[in-house]
Amino acid sequence: AALQGTQIHAPQIIDAAQETLRVPLEGPSTNEPAHSKARQIQTLPTSPSSGWKARVSVLRWGPATIVALPGEPFAQASLEIRRQLPSLTDAKVVAVLGYSDGCPGYFPACGEYALGGYEVEQAHRYYGMPSPFARGSLERLTHTAVELARSLRTAARHRANGHRQRPPATNTGQP
Repeated sequence: AALQGTQIHAPQIIDAAQETLRVPLEGPSTNEPAHSKARQIQTLPTSPSSGWKARVSVLRWGPATIVALPGEPFAQASLEIRRQLPSLTDAKVVAVLGYSDGCPGYFPACGEYALGGYEVEQAHRYYGMPSPFARGSLERLTHTAVELARSLRTAARHRANGHRQRPPATNTGQP
């Protein structure tokens, strides 16, 4: 069946970008049961004040763009990324992966916090996190992924026009 699939002809560009950002946590959980410490599956080095370091990676592989997000992102992230990328890039296929580069727990969409529930209020305990991720964390990851994908398109066009990419010049104050 795969051999009978539609072929997509596109420039064979391979490129990648990543960004690490600090994702804030909600305030410390006040209703943590004493027995929850025994059920934690891992202990992650973080505190509500420091947040958690999350890496977002984007790979451009010919006509496909692959986005890798940490943790268990709610479906809204994938839907939003797949909605935006075709109009911002020349991607023909967009795949969004969760559980990439660490799984500190759920990243709920902003609207889910008002509804509460396991993913928002309780799951962090079983991941060894001191509290859930702050509202807007999923949206920050989503925005970062979209911007990284957009930068790959710009870089790919620049190279396709025969220009070599160079790191930006920095002024160190020395001659």
